[in-house]
Amino acid sequence: MESTQINNWFKPVLIWISFKYIFAKKQNRFIAFNALLAIIGISLAIASLIIVTAVMDGFKEDLEEKIIGTSAHIRIDKYKGEDDPQSIISKIKKNPNVKSITPFVEENVILNIQDKKDLILLQGIDPINEVKVTNIKRYLISGNFLNKPNTLIIGKELAAENDLSIGEMLNITSMRTYNSKAFEIAGIFSTGVYLLDSKVIYTQIKSAQTLLEMNEKVSGFKISLYDHFKVKQVNYDLSMMFDVRYFFSTWIDQNKNLIAVLQTEKRIMLIILSIIIILSGLNISTTLMMNVMQKKRDIGVLMSIGFSKDNIRQIFLMQGILMCIIGLIFGLSSGILISLNIDAIFHVFEVVFNFELFPKDIYSFSKIPINLKLSNIVYISLFSIFITLISAIYPARKAASLDPVEVLKNE
Repeated sequence: MESTQINNWFKPVLIWISFKYIFAKKQNRFIAFNALLAIIGISLAIASLIIVTAVMDGFKEDLEEKIIGTSAHIRIDKYKGEDDPQSIISKIKKNPNVKSITPFVEENVILNIQDKKDLILLQGIDPINEVKVTNIKRYLISGNFLNKPNTLIIGKELAAENDLSIGEMLNITSMRTYNSKAFEIAGIFSTGVYLLDSKVIYTQIKSAQTLLEMNEKVSGFKISLYDHFKVKQVNYDLSMMFDVRYFFSTWIDQNKNLIAVLQTEKRIMLIILSIIIILSGLNISTTLMMNVMQKKRDIGVLMSIGFSKDNIRQIFLMQGILMCIIGLIFGLSSGILISLNIDAIFHVFEVVFNFELFPKDIYSFSKIPINLKLSNIVYISLFSIFITLISAIYPARKAASLDPVEVLKNE
């Protein structure tokens, strides 16, 4: 009898029996319905995880691009300013990883609009070199990019909140020198980052130096790299070349809290949706237990004709894996398909319900950013299979522990 035992996990007969126990026409309808619910649950959870991770990674990538585009890869701030910027620029450029460097002047100023006073960050930049380091010019939505002295470019939110337009004159007062100067609005930019669009304005570096009485002195430098993945190492290497009066920071350091919030939100969403997969796994476990109870006689017969306990265990483990694989196929395909066509789906939703999900005057993107990562898809797939295996272990062991003599005698 031992020679007739089916010891190979992948023998077609084991897979056929596993499939038959779940989807056969004569199968108990309640068990079949439970199995269907478990498959649907896994499919929905996997699809949701794919979509959520793709959208959140897309938003994170889009936000990082905007942050890097306005703040540069590395920033150097000098205590009380730098009197000899050219010597610093020459020294920094010796590093082979540095692509471009540009000086800047930065100071909090008071913006006088009629009877209203607003605290704003004024940044004086070199328009020619700034575009080599940041993407601020790309975010210009109207007007000109500081093509003459004593002009400003302001954020979209600041313009909207104060009803400002191109060509208007703004009076700016320095908090350090108490000098006041009139500037003309030359352009309006929109980065999509509210803090930048509402609290930062740009002017030519010479105009800022005049207002702040800094002569040729600058506040610091912005640096762009050939490879932004090396930002931490390059930041460290450069900082070792200067004394403590120079403060070095990367774009990650400057936006640590914002990046941490995005990562926390993603983790929370992953935990919530992973719980749905776990619940689906419990549903599979329940379905398999009911199947074991219903198929006691069949299990006894299989054991009596030579199927080993391992074979029985494998049959019920494969039932769980089959349900998981079916759910995985539908979940992955639907999740990827929806992610790639999410703009069209949202457009249909907006037309049907006459409701704009992402108003363009609030969110500055023409389409929802999506970033489908292979690593996320692999993680979700492996996690689903792992949960299913764990859920199927107890029912499989229960089935293998049955005594065929007792089962057939009772039947």
